[in-house]
Amino acid sequence: MHFLQWRPSTSLCGYYIFNHLWLDLTCHYVVLTKFFNKQLGLLFRSRSLYYCLAFIVSIWNE
Repeated sequence: MHFLQWRPSTSLCGYYIFNHLWLDLTCHYVVLTKFFNKQLGLLFRSRSLYYCLAFIVSIWNE
């Protein structure tokens, strides 16, 4: 979990990178659930949830 502990100088940069990543994941999740089968959507949802939790933990560790 060491990748979550950004240095103060890079935390803002990391925040923006993660924000854009989260937007991309959300967008892809909508596409997957609309146009692909539910199994693939469920797999992606669990991965998105992990990224969301990792982001929350990274903020908590600031």
